[in-house]
Amino acid sequence: MQHQAARTKIHDITEGLRTDKTREEYCRAFNAFFRYTKLTSKEELLKQDPQDVEELIIEYLTEYLVKQRHLKYSSITSITLHKAAILHFFIINRITLNKDWISKLVRSDTDSSNHIGGEQEDRAYTDEEIQKLLAQLMKGSK
Repeated sequence: MQHQAARTKIHDITEGLRTDKTREEYCRAFNAFFRYTKLTSKEELLKQDPQDVEELIIEYLTEYLVKQRHLKYSSITSITLHKAAILHFFIINRITLNKDWISKLVRSDTDSSNHIGGEQEDRAYTDEEIQKLLAQLMKGSK
């Protein structure tokens, strides 16, 4: 379904960003998403129905990036960066997406094994973590 008529200008992902490092990271992250879409132009991407775009973003972040994380190529920070870069592109091009809904389904603040579509699960402390806590407790009691 087509969402908009021809646009007069497509704003670049770097517009509105303050630092060179942010511009570079957002370009890299957004370009990875754009390649994933297999679309031929950014205008074509902007013409998509917003709900279809939201689904595509969720698919990209959950399937593609989380799979990479399991292969040790991506991290939660990377997922957060990709989500921010993608959403920035749509914001500067005045396309309204439901960011809250996307964030609920792609929770970037928790471990990837626990963050898709649900609540974070508790995990047991590791032996190393317990040892560190005990060592700090012993230092404090002297």
